[in-house]
Amino acid sequence: MVEFLESNTLTNIIQFIAAIVALLIYYLKIMHNRRDAAKIILLEIRRLQDLVDELRENGLTKESKPLNISNSWEKYKHIFVRKLDSDEFNLISDYYEKCEIIENSRKRIVNAFDASLDEKARVIQNKLAENILENKDSEDIISNMRQYFLGKYSKEDYTFPPSHPTRISEKIIFSMHDITTTTAGQKLKKYAKVK
Repeated sequence: MVEFLESNTLTNIIQFIAAIVALLIYYLKIMHNRRDAAKIILLEIRRLQDLVDELRENGLTKESKPLNISNSWEKYKHIFVRKLDSDEFNLISDYYEKCEIIENSRKRIVNAFDASLDEKARVIQNKLAENILENKDSEDIISNMRQYFLGKYSKEDYTFPPSHPTRISEKIIFSMHDITTTTAGQKLKKYAKVK
């Protein structure tokens, strides 16, 4: 028995067991990382799908909720290169790209609204300044014109809605399909271990 304990055979067995344990730990870590990545991507896709559904119902406006894309797919897609076929992989990539386009369009609409409000304020200020210069001798006329301008302009809530980003986004929104009901979504659910 002592000879066996001092032999190379015991050392080889211990090294073999250590290698098996290391491989097992490595494999479990890969599975754990894949599961976590799939859950994160799936949660983000579900949230994006809900927002896209809202946009289908209400349209893309300045009041639309931001998509807030953290693009987990970009961060974790390398984990799924061998697990999804090329069509599934491209489907998810395209979905994220379309969401980015929609979010950029939403930002353009908000920026156009803000610029329109700024321009409206500038026009009001110019009109009031012109009125003061034209009627500098009469405080009553200046006061009445100020009331008139502010009353008219404050009731007018129209701002310039940019049609180009709205048209592009609406075309994209209505062409998008939910990822979670596709084979790609089913595979993500399988790896995330959710239903």
